[in-house]
Amino acid sequence: MFADRYGVFLLATLALAASGCDGGGADDDDDDDDDDDGSSVMATARFVKGPTGGSAFAPGFAQSAPDGRWTLTPDSMRAEIFKLELFPVGGGGVPQGFGDMVGCNPVVDASDATLSEVLTCDVLIPVGSYAGFGFQFSTTFDLLVNDATNGIFTDSAAAGGLSSVAPGGGAETVSYTIPGFGDPPALGLQQFFGEPWVVSSEGTAANLTLTVISDTVHTVYSNFSGGAGTIDDTGSNPGMLLVPSPGGAGRIELYSADTSSAANATLPSPTSQDLGSVRLYFANPALPAQPSYVFFTSGAGPAGSWSADPASAPDTGNDSRAGGYLGVDGTGTACWATPTDYTWATYSHVCRMALVATAGGTTVVECDQTTTAPVPVSGSTYASGCPAITPDFSYNLTLIAK
Repeated sequence: MFADRYGVFLLATLALAASGCDGGGADDDDDDDDDDDGSSVMATARFVKGPTGGSAFAPGFAQSAPDGRWTLTPDSMRAEIFKLELFPVGGGGVPQGFGDMVGCNPVVDASDATLSEVLTCDVLIPVGSYAGFGFQFSTTFDLLVNDATNGIFTDSAAAGGLSSVAPGGGAETVSYTIPGFGDPPALGLQQFFGEPWVVSSEGTAANLTLTVISDTVHTVYSNFSGGAGTIDDTGSNPGMLLVPSPGGAGRIELYSADTSSAANATLPSPTSQDLGSVRLYFANPALPAQPSYVFFTSGAGPAGSWSADPASAPDTGNDSRAGGYLGVDGTGTACWATPTDYTWATYSHVCRMALVATAGGTTVVECDQTTTAPVPVSGSTYASGCPAITPDFSYNLTLIAK
């Protein structure tokens, strides 16, 4: 599912306008995947920038990045998205609707104003009912880091792409490539919907809108030694993580176990990936106090859980679906269940965490290792009340961005 890197978020609003086009999206061979009249809708993806990570006051003298492992929040990150994949309800777990996104190369720039427009992309989507979606994108990312506070600069002349000394003309954009799948190599991200997303040729802009949250804070790992840095390109973790919501987007809360801010930061060991960190996405304007998705890097089981009951969530056709009962109860405590896989037949743990009001505040995520998860007292989430647990492990966390 998602990789273990994540950060600042970007909103991509897909404003869908009904179209009389025939065929199954961008590929005419997909006619059988549409509804009875074979129609599609043209989507316009409008990328706008979300909140950024803060940085410390820059000193008046040169710094050199201390040796060790770093997690980076890019000043600029560019990704190249090839295709939007759609997973029909009961579709066998295979994406049957494809929308090509030619030239869709969003660039997230930390200096831009929050919610400013980054890019718009058009994509043709077959009419139908969908249980999930995915993106395919390039394994190569363009990165710019210009951090005088810590002495970290992207440098095209440096063997590892990073240096503690700024190039003569300032930090330079560098490219790095991570492992992918297929030929040519590509990356893929898949997400589930808690409720079916219905795309209709008679729909309006209001109900034919898909919001995709992508984040880039602390998405790049690097290792420094003797003033030279190397971008860690050994894992298949994309520089942008994408979380969809047909209902819209609210806010995001980032809790870190290893860092105290969203700025570039050192990590405790050469292989650290901020284990124990929690990212909450509040993506439903109708329920602003309730998160829709949590990404918890526990190191055991899949990382994602949703504000959904797996017994009623739409099935992609291979028994994979949203679930996890994610909710915030009346005491301001977030609770969720993590499965061993996305059939939700068995569980890995049930967790709870008190939310924090302001960045810099601290909290603890506590988890009970269990193969079963209590069903909510009422409704489909733990918003009706967090279950009683006996914690087997915990992490001390800091809210680094909100």
